[in-house]
Parts: sequence; structure tokens; C-alpha cells
Amino acid sequence: MNFQNVEFLISAAAPKDFPGNRLPEIAFAGKSNVGKSSVINRILQRKNMAKVGDRPGKTIHVNYFLLDKTCYLVDLPGYGFAKVSQSEKDRWGKLMEDYFAANRIHLGVLIVDYRHPPTNNDITMAKWFLDSGCPFVVVANKKDKLKKSELEPNLEVIRRDLELPDDCPVIPESIAKEAPFDMILSNPPYIMEREKLSMRPNVLNYEPSLALFVPDDDPLVFYRACARWAKALLSQGGCAIFEINESLGAQTAELMQCYGFREISVLKDDFGKDRFVSLVR
Repeated sequence: MNFQNVEFLISAAAPKDFPGNRLPEIAFAGKSNVGKSSVINRILQRKNMAKVGDRPGKTIHVNYFLLDKTCYLVDLPGYGFAKVSQSEKDRWGKLMEDYFAANRIHLGVLIVDYRHPPTNNDITMAKWFLDSGCPFVVVANKKDKLKKSELEPNLEVIRRDLELPDDCPVIPESIAKEAPFDMILSNPPYIMEREKLSMRPNVLNYEPSLALFVPDDDPLVFYRACARWAKALLSQGGCAIFEINESLGAQTAELMQCYGFREISVLKDDFGKDRFVSLVR
């Protein structure tokens, strides 16, 4: 997909203004001062494609951008902060309800403030994605405002308060800033819980369990997360390589095929064991 081939399509003030030509829609949601338009501009590598202003609440309609004539990026009105009249807030709320009820979203992007716990509106938005079954990712914006020691604790609060499943990515601002990528290399946890007993103590003590193990009853949990990261961040034609458990090669390859990737290969290590899965977007 060519992220340089993008054009503003329409600013929809009512459902009748939504595009009649149905294409996949990637919808960006977040509170009105979270930097939603700035994130869109960074993804598109444009300075002012989505309007940015000093005053929160600049996005007052559902703004559609046509990306490479294959899908829509949708900038939704922000919620919760903008200093506008109650009647205008009510109009925004009704417009948002109509948009979500129209079942148009193929991928949601929920943008939250990395510095603070998610707001009640953020939690409501995440719950809608989870309850509807709509795939979504979370972008934690304003990372540059945090100290290094605050990054991991704040990330844990975001995941906890939004009740995110393990396969829902939370993307720090610095990663979203550089998307899309031509290549992604990932070394997710790949050792099964049942393999603990056969591991040497020096390995077990070296890293926390979350960095090593996957649950026996859901061994593909991290590979689903890898697939969703790759779908969100990998450029068209880009390549991804994931390290895998030697017993899960065929299952992981089948999973990646379900996510629409192509040229999927299971690669062996020097000992002849399945060790990596490579794929192309």
C-alpha cells in the first residue's frame, strides 16, 4: 500500500454523508486533546493532512481520507475535553453513535494518553471494540513526556484499565511515529509452560516468566498479537519474521494465512527444528 497516495475525501456531518463506495475503514478514536490528528499525519508522513490545532476539538465531523484507493482512514470527533456547547457535544455523540452502529469499521485505532490512566470514555471505547469483536490496536501517545522509569508502569495501567486481551497490541508513540515498516523482526515468548521443568535454573532466573512462557491452553496467543501488529504496522510488500516454538510451526503458519499474509514459510534452525515463520504483507 502506498501511504503517499492519500487524499481527503469528505467531512461527514451526518450518516447520509458517509461514502457510498464501501471500502475497508480504519477508524481513529480518542479524546479530543490526545493528539489523534497528529498520529494520523505521522502515519501518512504528511504535515497537515489531518487538521491539527492548539485548541482541542478541531475535528467536528467524521473525516474520511482515501488511502491508495483501497481503504479509508477515518478521523472521528474527539470526546471528553473540547470546550464547546452541550448541544454541540450532543451532536458529536449522536454522530459517533450513528457511525459505530453502521458497522463500517474493519480496524479500530484507539489513541490514549500514555501519561495518564485511561479515561472513562477511553474505557467505554475499548469495551465497544471488545464487545463488537472488531479488531483494534491501542496507540499510547505522548510518550516523550514520560520518564523512562514511568514507561512500563503506565503501560501496565493502560492494559489493566482497558481490560485488553494479550493479543491486542499497545503501540507506543515512537513506534507509531515511524510506521509503516518494510520489515518487522519479533522474538515473542515461545516456550510452553509445561517445558519449565526441563529448563536450567540460570535460564529461569534470567528473565521474568512473562518474557519466556506461553500458556499451554492458548499457545498461539502471542502469535495472534504479532499478526495484528504486522497488519497495523507493516507496509504492503513488507516482510515479517517471528521466532516460534518448534512444535507450533504449522499452526502458526496457518494462523498467519488466516490473517491474509502471503509467502508464508516455516524456517528451521541449525538443529533442523522449526524456529521461525516468515511472511509478506
